[in-house]
Amino acid sequence: MHLDPNAVKDALSILNNEQVKNVLSPATKAIGESLADLYHATIGDNLKSVADKVRQRRKGKREAEFEDFKRIMPLLQGASVQSEDTLQDRWANLIDSAIDQTEGYLPSFGQTLSEMTADEARYLDRLWAYFSQPLPYNSPYPQAMWPVEVYKLYDLYEPTLRSVNDVEAQIFKDQMSAQDHANYARLNYIRLVIQDLVRLGILAISQSLPEIAFAQAQKDLTIKYALTHYGVSFIRAVSGTPKPTEKDGPPEAAQSE
Repeated sequence: MHLDPNAVKDALSILNNEQVKNVLSPATKAIGESLADLYHATIGDNLKSVADKVRQRRKGKREAEFEDFKRIMPLLQGASVQSEDTLQDRWANLIDSAIDQTEGYLPSFGQTLSEMTADEARYLDRLWAYFSQPLPYNSPYPQAMWPVEVYKLYDLYEPTLRSVNDVEAQIFKDQMSAQDHANYARLNYIRLVIQDLVRLGILAISQSLPEIAFAQAQKDLTIKYALTHYGVSFIRAVSGTPKPTEKDGPPEAAQSE
């Protein structure tokens, strides 16, 4: 359950309007009080859960000081409206990173995390497990920042998904089964997730012009995606500074642009 504090504030403001009260009272007062009670109770439960997770992460570390609290106070509002366990874990990790001033930590990470869904947060785990594989010695890319085609991002999101492409969806839409339509809708949802991660600055689009075997040696534009410096630092901050995957990286990581 995610309660947007601004939406709740607007709702309470509307219910407190005198003209509305004249129409709805005394129901308005009861609704307003119930909504406020629910909001504050939910915030309290969420903060308690996140605080418990932070305490677990701080075991064996120094105690938070006044300067630390100045950094984590802006994060508490975002943490307070998250009741989903996956996101509470990420907020606890981010608060822990803010206290430790983990290398690469930025205050804007709180705003970025507040705009993410639990589904996107779990997707970042899979992206990191893949991109953090050790790079070959001849790789021209920074750690975890080598580009892949969008189809690999689809596969990392849902390896079992088999969908028609856009052209097939247009030509054969009347002949497609219900499962085909569902799979195509799922593919478009994954595209939205990828675009959202680009919007948040976690992924970036990189373009290269690989040679292709045409008679006149023409070149075709290939669009690829890669984690950004911001994305790598963000994932580390909200995931408890995960270690790189300890296995050989795929061959495409060794290819230059």
